[in-house]
Amino acid sequence: MAKPTSASSAKINREVIATVYKLQAQFRKDLKDPRDRLRITYPLETALVIIILARLAGCKDAVETSDFWKFKLSELQQYLPGLGADIPVPQTIRRLTALIKIDELMGTITEYFAAPILKREELEQSAPGGQPLRQRDVISADGQNLRGTNHVVIDEDGNAVTKNGYDIVSLYSSKHSIAFSQKVVDTKNQEARAIIEMLERVNVGGGILTWDALNTHPSTLTAVLKAKADYVVALKHNAGNVTDHVEGAFSVLDAHPNDREFWKPAITSTRTYKQSGRIYEKTITLLPASAITDATERKKWPGLQSIIRVRTHRTLCRRGEVGKTSIDDRYFISSLKLDYSDKEYSQQMQDVILSRWAVERQISHQNLIADF
Repeated sequence: MAKPTSASSAKINREVIATVYKLQAQFRKDLKDPRDRLRITYPLETALVIIILARLAGCKDAVETSDFWKFKLSELQQYLPGLGADIPVPQTIRRLTALIKIDELMGTITEYFAAPILKREELEQSAPGGQPLRQRDVISADGQNLRGTNHVVIDEDGNAVTKNGYDIVSLYSSKHSIAFSQKVVDTKNQEARAIIEMLERVNVGGGILTWDALNTHPSTLTAVLKAKADYVVALKHNAGNVTDHVEGAFSVLDAHPNDREFWKPAITSTRTYKQSGRIYEKTITLLPASAITDATERKKWPGLQSIIRVRTHRTLCRRGEVGKTSIDDRYFISSLKLDYSDKEYSQQMQDVILSRWAVERQISHQNLIADF
């Protein structure tokens, strides 16, 4: 980790001090310190605040957190009165985080961070349809494995098999660049339930929820609509007949691009860029939900207004020579109505979908207590 800049020129920000005090008070109120009182150097709330600040600064593990504490000590002492010169070693940080009940900690963090980020008055101003697409927050739900909880077991044949431990599911705000709610689950198939439970606790009104195909179920879509938000979510074949219907609608469009029997002309746009020795051409095409001609199928998916295809052409291009091209199609369903009056609507929808993939990298660095 790069050495942080010197704190000699740092100005004491009263607002930051007030924020730190508030977070410490929240921890004192909600969390019980499980440590031996005779061996405590710093209060639990002080240590946790520094650990969280380190995670938000990009520190990925206990070693980098200890370095952050060391290099930022003089600055931290300005905001945490009474903070001494003792720097905990990585083992101490790991031991502390292992003692904390993750569900209780995440509940406290959720309550604290969600309130100032997504304010109630913003909900009234940014109800679905009340803001241009480009101004709305894209909130991504994503699950990451806590590597430190994985373990090895011996199967019936005497072979060593690695079993996944716990996953941490996060709600990440693209607008505010922070994972503002997190929940720990013990199996991958519990992610959808975790998303629903978090949506019941925080205010995501006016946002656009995204996630991978694993969690696309009618129940999760219902939770999004109940939270006064919209969704743009991926499909895969285990989603049932809807995937076949969506693929079929786009196949008809490809064969008859000017057919107006079932829908208005499609909204589409293309972006081309070069990266890692490849030329990428991404074409997004949007159709109204009525392109799914089976009304019974449409009704299975709450709030469904539009269907989306992102077709990616990948062409190898090395040393000036153009090679083979591969084609990949990804399909999405959405509660957003198509805006035919906005000439940039399809490009904005591309931004919404692309932000989903960018968020995965951010969340992996912002799991506040993960992997210690």
